[in-house]
Amino acid sequence: MNTGFFPRLAAALADLSLWAALAAAPTAALAQAAEPRRLTIASEGARPPFNFVEAGELAGFEIDLAREICRRLNAQCAFVAQEWDNLVEGLARRQYDVAMAAIEITPERRREMDFSVAYVRPTAAFLVRADAVFKDATAASFAGRTIGVEEGSSAQTFAEARYQTAQMKTYGGLVEAVLDLAEDKIDLVIADEAALADFLKNRKEAQCCRLLATSPRDPSIFGEGVGAAFRKDDVALRAEFDRALVSMFDDGAFQTIARKYFSHAVR
Repeated sequence: MNTGFFPRLAAALADLSLWAALAAAPTAALAQAAEPRRLTIASEGARPPFNFVEAGELAGFEIDLAREICRRLNAQCAFVAQEWDNLVEGLARRQYDVAMAAIEITPERRREMDFSVAYVRPTAAFLVRADAVFKDATAASFAGRTIGVEEGSSAQTFAEARYQTAQMKTYGGLVEAVLDLAEDKIDLVIADEAALADFLKNRKEAQCCRLLATSPRDPSIFGEGVGAAFRKDDVALRAEFDRALVSMFDDGAFQTIARKYFSHAVR
């Protein structure tokens, strides 16, 4: 009887098992790499047309934009609603990966977080009552008038710089300002052009009013624009978002999404 046969057979089988495991390893690694990663994106849900709640779910321009970015990154994205006051804190605490909530890029905010390339460069617009008589939107026309602005907004900065002979009244939100305009408590509202256009289109309270004019696009006042916010240590993720956005600018996908929500060019 050949006593060496069985040890040689066992060794051969062991070698086959090893080769099988090595051959399967790349396949398993590729399957794992192909699985979409998971990202969580926060938005406020209260700033149409950028973001709002529809049928209990977040919707709007930024949500559609984020979905297309996620598709290009092969990422599985979930969306969470977050109150504006807690947005930055939640990002810092890693409750989500990205914030897309009509966040204006400012030097102050850059100290706390990083931003993608701007996907909206805002301008201001002037809302007046339908029966109001204004020749134009010059400082002379608004002298002595009361202008309503959203507190802390770039529109407030613009109004205070350009209309120093007018009175300023600040509001926590656009709705409150327009309601006061409708009730003749103020003379006009200066706010983000996109927000006012959406308000006129979708809110019955806006039936009282009309757009008088729009401001020039002035980066020195309106800043770099609106972008997605990231933690400062998420450099790679921000770079990936930038590449996806630039590719969308180039191939027209961005413009297709923007036209669903804006009647004017936004960048």
